[in-house]
Amino acid sequence: MADEPVAPERDDAGPGGPAAPVAVDVPHVPGRRRRWALAGAGALVVGVCGLATGASLAALASGERGWGVVVAMTFLVIAALTLFSRVRQNGAGELSWDGRVLAGRTLLGWHGVDATRVYAVAVVDGDGGPTGLLLADDRTHLRVSWYRLGRLPHADRLRAALLERQDRHALDLPLQLCTEWGLTPVPGAPAAGRLPGDLRDPADGLITALTVVGTLVTVVGAGLQVL
Repeated sequence: MADEPVAPERDDAGPGGPAAPVAVDVPHVPGRRRRWALAGAGALVVGVCGLATGASLAALASGERGWGVVVAMTFLVIAALTLFSRVRQNGAGELSWDGRVLAGRTLLGWHGVDATRVYAVAVVDGDGGPTGLLLADDRTHLRVSWYRLGRLPHADRLRAALLERQDRHALDLPLQLCTEWGLTPVPGAPAAGRLPGDLRDPADGLITALTVVGTLVTVVGAGLQVL
């Protein structure tokens, strides 16, 4: 998701434009709960990466079943990073769609977006095609599984709601999504889309930066101790 979104002319929702009051009950994970969970997940990533580095180097140095430890530690790191990503992106498992609100059961509780107020959509791409979809309304964002989205009852109504938003110049659907759904993209549409920067919680950026720096310091430190 490398392309910057082309800012659409928002007619009724989204930062920078007039927004009508939310008329439906959209579930949201409390911000404080999410920030604490993200910080905890970040600390876990730092600790696991340091442990994995030290254990892997020590196992390889011993020469006895060293690669088995490396593989095990790799899976442990992937699990920690996946947890961090799911908390940061509000990754949902079970989905609920009532014709207007798309909600999902995240690790921290139910969280959703109002399809009639969505103003940004991004495709999460994998080797074999889309693996997920990020949707952002004027309050928050939600990441849903492409597989679960396809099995959602009346998913065609969600596609129709997003297409209506595009017809009203409230969002630009990504080229990749239009290709998958057989739609005609608007001129200047982004390739995959991206979560708008004005919707990101500043705490997310700070916690993510601290996690990256902490991981680098821990990995280097663990490596120096072993070597």
